Amino acid sequence: VHMVFVECVRNINTHQCLARKAIKLTSKQEEENELPATASIIDNHLYCISFNYLFRLNHVAFEPSNNSDCNHLYLYLEFLPIDLKRYTDALGSGEQLSPRLVKSYSYQLLSAIECLHCHCILHRDLKPSNILIDYEGYSHLKIADFGLARQCYMPEQTLTHEIVTLWYPPSGVLLNASTYDTALDIWSFGCVLAEITFRQPLFRGECEIDQLLFIFRYIFIFPLIDLQLSRLSMSGECRQFLKDILIYNPKDRRTARQLLEEHEYLTEAAILAHTVSKKGLIARPIRTIIDLAIRQ
Repeated sequence: VHMVFVECVRNINTHQCLARKAIKLTSKQEEENELPATASIIDNHLYCISFNYLFRLNHVAFEPSNNSDCNHLYLYLEFLPIDLKRYTDALGSGEQLSPRLVKSYSYQLLSAIECLHCHCILHRDLKPSNILIDYEGYSHLKIADFGLARQCYMPEQTLTHEIVTLWYPPSGVLLNASTYDTALDIWSFGCVLAEITFRQPLFRGECEIDQLLFIFRYIFIFPLIDLQLSRLSMSGECRQFLKDILIYNPKDRRTARQLLEEHEYLTEAAILAHTVSKKGLIARPIRTIIDLAIRQ
């Protein structure tokens, strides 16, 4: 079972553009009323669907296939054509995002991460290409692609190792830690912040061992941290914010809520991001919507 991007479609009644993804269901799953893990992921997504900085699911439709072994659930999602990586890659040589825009993006991302964590959801794959931005002003962004998201009801929970693109996980994940928690997303957020500021990944390992060496150099050879950051175009407060996020021990890493409420870097960020509520609205569980679509 897997989910793949299919195409951009347009609603003929509203003329709204939507992104359509497909979940393949086997006949065995249908007979046993068993939903794939992806459906649970969308369930996670729907809990926060009304939150400004999270990708919205418009509706779900069930469509029988000519292939008797496989039917499809089609997910019609909010369509935003530009992601943060493509946007920063398109900037001119030597051009960078303004410090105010980086601060606004930081607030928006942390607000979305806090919303997820408040609902016991780990995204597990935060990276610039999974963050979509509006194409009118490029000031508003949304976290997308919940393909690896999982619910985590305990402070630490045993979950699969199959998470996060190589450049964005903390060392514990690379070392096959048996448990991890919301601190995982905070580390990935710090890597995203560094990348959109510097316009290049902070840790560019070619394999897991190489990635670990990059992280250990950064964390444990302390003079290199300040030297590296001071050579790059980054304000002092942003530099300190990044250092306060990329902390080796996950137990010492602050939560999204703590960073939003306590860190001086984000003092004016809410105003820059047009001040939105940090609480998401709980929507109907996805199983209700999927069951209805199948019955219809």
